[in-house]
Amino acid sequence: MISVNDAIGRILHTTKALESIEISISEALGYSLSEDISSPIDMPPFDNSAMDGYAIHEWDSNTYEVIDEIQAGADATQIVLQPGQAARIFTGAMVPESATTVIKQEITERNGDSVSITEDFKSGGNIRRKAEQIASGSVALKKGTKLNAAAIGFLGMLGIDKVNVYRKPIIKILITGDELVDAGNELKPGQIYESNAITLISALKELGFDATSVRVKDNYEDTFNLVKELLQECDLLLTSGGISVGDYDFVGKAMIENGVHQEFYKIKQKPGKPLFYGFTESCHVFALPGNPASALTCTYVYVYPALLRMIGSKDLTLPMMSFRVTNSYSKKLGFTHFLKGRIRNGNVESLEHQSSSMLDSFAQANCIIKLPQESAGFEPETRVDVYLLP
Repeated sequence: MISVNDAIGRILHTTKALESIEISISEALGYSLSEDISSPIDMPPFDNSAMDGYAIHEWDSNTYEVIDEIQAGADATQIVLQPGQAARIFTGAMVPESATTVIKQEITERNGDSVSITEDFKSGGNIRRKAEQIASGSVALKKGTKLNAAAIGFLGMLGIDKVNVYRKPIIKILITGDELVDAGNELKPGQIYESNAITLISALKELGFDATSVRVKDNYEDTFNLVKELLQECDLLLTSGGISVGDYDFVGKAMIENGVHQEFYKIKQKPGKPLFYGFTESCHVFALPGNPASALTCTYVYVYPALLRMIGSKDLTLPMMSFRVTNSYSKKLGFTHFLKGRIRNGNVESLEHQSSSMLDSFAQANCIIKLPQESAGFEPETRVDVYLLP
């Protein structure tokens, strides 16, 4: 049995980024760049107006002759303003080289072909200068940047329509347990509804990854054959259940018999102690505990870092922050505890129903409180580290 930090370290050490592919920026949300992106243009590509108003060539009077009008998209390279002259201008429009300032229209009074400025102004104001955001040839986004909406918009602003990114992994989820019944069917004595597949698929989608699930009966031959097939089809295989010490828990044996190298089995943590992690040359395997809260916790704490490594991301965990707790909790030394928590008004509280089988508190949680193995718990006002849930 190993520590939480040791487990995460082993996962990251044995996982590498997948191959690079070229995709359109319209499909690139959530992908990570596999190379630096340099800007092909200056941005802005020309001096432009930050306001609707008047571009002026300053002189010693507050009244200016209006000689032209410049709309956004118009070429103003041929417009020359002499001292005392102005051009009506709109936001985003090109500012003539001869203009010294743009005056916002709210402090002007127009009278025919002249305009008067009614308040003091700052010389050179309201002009977005060429290349003030980025110069041509400069690095716009670095390798490993995970592309969000703003990053994609920035690339579009620079005229870039395709990027090289790390491929996202193909993910399969193998569900075991003859006691499981699909939602919508009547439960018979001894049966429970299967929820882990939809939970894990939803969690992964929330994190930016697609996954599909398959079900196998609780017998070794079927488990062995399906594991063999899935190991050849996917980059990441998750299993739920069948990894403990029961007579019908066949997943671990099927993994080993199919050539999966066992990196570790069992972690000093609660919930989720019976976590298996291993790999083949082409596939990484997490055999998650069957209890729903354990499986979900392990997905956030261990599976997600592996996925981030596979897509070449610079960030390798959920975001973490520190908060003061509002209630108390005690535990024995030696095991890390992950508690479902909720951040409210700048503080965090651990929720009720922390059992590994209970999802109701996870449904209310917006964070996971991490209590390290050397901690004996906390009292109100203690500061604790938390993972922020998506």
